[in-house]
Amino acid sequence: MRRAVITVALLLLIVAPAHARWADTDRFGDAVRAQMWPQAAYDDVGRGFVAWTSITTGLVPYWPEVAMYDGTAWSTPVRIGGATSLMQPGKIVAAGDGHAAIEMSDVTGGGSKLLVARYIDGRWGDPVQLSDPGAAASVRSLAITAAGEVVVGWIEDGTRIRAARFADGFWSTADVGPVSAANELYVVIDGSGVPMIAWTDTSGSGTGWFTSRRLSGAWSVPALAVEPGSGGNGSALVLVGGQPLLVWGRTLAPGPNWRSVVEAAHFDGTRWSAVETVAQEARSSGIGAASLRDGSAMAVWTAGTGGLDFDVRVARRTAAGWSAPAQVNSTDGAFESTIAAFGADGAIVGWRWYDTPYAAVLTGGTWTTTKLGADQSADFEPAVAGSRDGSALAAWENGLVSPFVSDVRRLVDVPGPPLAASATASDAEAAVSWSAPLLTNGSRVVSYTVTSSPDGRTCTAAAPARACTVSGLRNGRAYRFSVVATNGEGSGAAATSATVTPKARPTVKVLSTTSAGGALRTWMQVSGPGTITQVGTSPAIKRRVCRAALTVRKAGRVLIVCTPGRRARTLLPCRPVKVRLSTVFSTPDRVKRTTVREARLDACLRVAAVTG
Repeated sequence: MRRAVITVALLLLIVAPAHARWADTDRFGDAVRAQMWPQAAYDDVGRGFVAWTSITTGLVPYWPEVAMYDGTAWSTPVRIGGATSLMQPGKIVAAGDGHAAIEMSDVTGGGSKLLVARYIDGRWGDPVQLSDPGAAASVRSLAITAAGEVVVGWIEDGTRIRAARFADGFWSTADVGPVSAANELYVVIDGSGVPMIAWTDTSGSGTGWFTSRRLSGAWSVPALAVEPGSGGNGSALVLVGGQPLLVWGRTLAPGPNWRSVVEAAHFDGTRWSAVETVAQEARSSGIGAASLRDGSAMAVWTAGTGGLDFDVRVARRTAAGWSAPAQVNSTDGAFESTIAAFGADGAIVGWRWYDTPYAAVLTGGTWTTTKLGADQSADFEPAVAGSRDGSALAAWENGLVSPFVSDVRRLVDVPGPPLAASATASDAEAAVSWSAPLLTNGSRVVSYTVTSSPDGRTCTAAAPARACTVSGLRNGRAYRFSVVATNGEGSGAAATSATVTPKARPTVKVLSTTSAGGALRTWMQVSGPGTITQVGTSPAIKRRVCRAALTVRKAGRVLIVCTPGRRARTLLPCRPVKVRLSTVFSTPDRVKRTTVREARLDACLRVAAVTG
């Protein structure tokens, strides 16, 4: 981080829905402490985390604070560490359902110690020191899995690469390898759960990228991945197709005829590819990258001829290779850039121009630039984050306020379509169910509305319920049902069920039940053909007394006779007993109607003893 005349910015590129808008600014700060250098992350279900350094007037002490957005409101900021500490947060990461971690540098008492705190069961735990006592840790990076496994890498004392891993309830640390001139380091966890650390160091003919993977419980011997490596113009390590992708920038020729190049290399699970040329520019800086949800990756950088002539450019890498670079910003210039993924295949890119935060939104192949804050409000590097559910935010340090504050704006939109809509028809109605939308787009779903086609009959369910019944339908008519989710921004796209046809339930009227000849005889009036099944049970013997079935050919009066079997006759007393008769009438298309009544079985059914 640095405070230059015109410094870094971040904010947003978006493959976003057409209705997306930036919500009003949320602000963290008070009259006593400055909230500076924000960092941001989202988990996979849309919880947003923003961390910053909280500094008392006089600049010491300082400590990390974190606030969480749960889809409705921001939580009260939580302090991590003691009020007399000197700790500044670095990167914050989140994944899965509420798994998050933050790394921080602690200079309390001298030195530079690496600590990590995890978000556990809805709260932040105490930070754990991972670097050796007395050692100086620098150039830190961390990653987290959806299950909450955390992997951290750092350079210790400038001479060795170290790593720590949290899994199965405890931390473990290890030496990865020695270094001589490392100044960049990244951690990533590939699609199969294998962590990788990549860093720059001197190689045979210059600077190269070295990597180590954690296989079978141990870190592999560091190996040279590509050479030459980073040239100090920015770099990133992300995933493409579930495998690591390195992106970096190099200056080829400084001076009046400045030339630079953006390059990349891809790991296929066994070996690294040859160096790939992403773009050739007069000057380039601020190289970053993000893994998109569709398996591709997007690189971002600023490029221009120098002075104030800089623009933001992006390129996308798929299995077919790199796309041609495209310009993002449509107004003014840009300095530095950053990127984050969100939604199904979206990404967020942003920059700052004359200390003013900007964002660009990509919709239908067109970039639209948005000014996110007031002039001179982006005093330091903003941060962006996105989640799989379509949530996205940008946070920046606002230098117009004294003491400084952290400003946050969220990108919000109507929700995506619900998933797996289905309907089950019955008599003049249908029960409709669905799953929650994959994309809530930054605003929590509050209700669902189901509409029939034809007739436009509706029902509404308040979230989180995901089922309701549409009534008033016409029997014999085919219907489809659309389901839309609604949040604070409005209603989104519909999910549609398969066609179902309501049918009238059969009518059944019991006319009489009598006991005669050791059996129960029931006369019934039915509305059409079908099958009658009758079961009689008696509490006197705690078992079934009789069972009978009858096929009905047409509507009218029918008689069904339920005769006790031999075993029931041996158990029944020789006196009247109560029998519960349950009668089910089922039509040929399996629509059922059930009636239940009590009857008396009067005959003495005990079997006489046999004598000879």
